[in-house]
Amino acid sequence: AKDRGERGHVAAHLAATLARTGQKTVLVHLDFRTELVAPGDQVSWPAHGLAEYLGEAHPDSNPVHVVPGISHLCEVPPGESPVHPLPLLTGSRLASLIAELQQHYAFIVLDVVAVLEYPDALHVGRFADTALLAIQQNSSRAGNLVQAKTRLSALEIPVFGILTR
Repeated sequence: AKDRGERGHVAAHLAATLARTGQKTVLVHLDFRTELVAPGDQVSWPAHGLAEYLGEAHPDSNPVHVVPGISHLCEVPPGESPVHPLPLLTGSRLASLIAELQQHYAFIVLDVVAVLEYPDALHVGRFADTALLAIQQNSSRAGNLVQAKTRLSALEIPVFGILTR
């Protein structure tokens, strides 16, 4: 899905649904390239987010925040969008953060930019056990879907399913 609103809502709703099963869940916003959609549709974010944490502007800050009103759900907001996000997504600090989150959460939902738009999703995919492709019904082309799945498969990132909206 090219529309961030659609894609962001899919990730937020998936994370909220997983949390409502009683399992600790964290939504990590790794899409620094488009506007953010919050899980509870709130728009007030902490001053510092993932970009500042990964970029070492605030390395000691805790990037994880509780989502009000949804038990068992936390999130890592993106923070200020960097001009060049790829170095943040390929650096060792993200790998360390994901390893830390794996110690505390049953589910980690990684919200990334569309696979065919930028290489970000392919770099972040190394942390994923599986991928879900979000597409827009009646507007996504079959060829694009096949190309996205091929790119993920080439990096041994299994595609669990396709969500249509």
